[in-house]
Formats: sequence, structure tokens, C-alpha cells
Amino acid sequence: MKFTRNLKSWAIFLVLACGLTIHFHAQAQIYAPEGLNMPGSWDNWTNPPDNPIFAGSAQTSGGLLQPLDLGNPIYQTHFFVSANNVSVNPVEYQFKFTSGPATNIWQNQWGAVTVMPNTIQEYTYGVGGNDEPTHNTVQLQAEKWYYVNWDN
Repeated sequence: MKFTRNLKSWAIFLVLACGLTIHFHAQAQIYAPEGLNMPGSWDNWTNPPDNPIFAGSAQTSGGLLQPLDLGNPIYQTHFFVSANNVSVNPVEYQFKFTSGPATNIWQNQWGAVTVMPNTIQEYTYGVGGNDEPTHNTVQLQAEKWYYVNWDN
């Protein structure tokens, strides 16, 4: 009987913990009219990026980093890397995710991650500058497709 009561208590705790996790997870970080950008070493840290692959569609005409409505907004861009690609070469890059108004495009920054493909990763908010500890790093390989998904 005591075991059953403790099991019920744990079940109630787990349901509450899951409910709280879902509640906090559902809060959006990106203000839609500002969108999301990926400035970095691929375009000399220009923000919004000159390369439309890394520019948000909210502030750049033709920007390919676009929100998809899949229940909650997912920002996505994708690209192919090849030895002949003049847009994105197979090398290591540094970048950040940013969002902000046109008057302060660097207002919100996420960084401090070494990207591991095919892995869900959390990025640190509020890291200023583009020095080593604050930027993200990604090693791109030739003859590969890359999809970037930002779960808002």
C-alpha cells in the first residue's frame, strides 16, 4: 500500500513537471517582424547577411532563412556545399544567430556552440562580440546538404 501511494505521488510529480516543461518551451523567442539571421565569417559578419542562405526573410528580400508554421514557428534554411560552390565552401565557419529591429539588428544573439550535425543543441543567449567563446563554429563538408532548423 505504501509503495502504491509513493508511485502515485511520483506519477503526479512527473505529470506536473512535464506540464511545466511544455509551458516554458512554448514561449517564443523571436519577434516575427524581426525574424532570424545567421551572420558570420561566411560574409565578414555582415548583418543581415549578404548571402540570402543566411539572411532572414523578415528583413531581407529573398532571404532564405524563413519561418515554417509547424504548430510553433521553426525557422529553416538549407544549402548544398561542394568544392565548386562559390557561395558556401567546405571549411570551418564562425557565426551567430541574431534577431532584433533594423535599428539594433544585433540586439539578441545566440552563440557559444560547436555545431554537431544531426544533433539538437541549445545555444546560449546574450553572448556579445564575435570572439572565440561567444560565436558558434561549424565545419562544413563537401558534397553534403545542410538544413538549419531553429525551433522557436
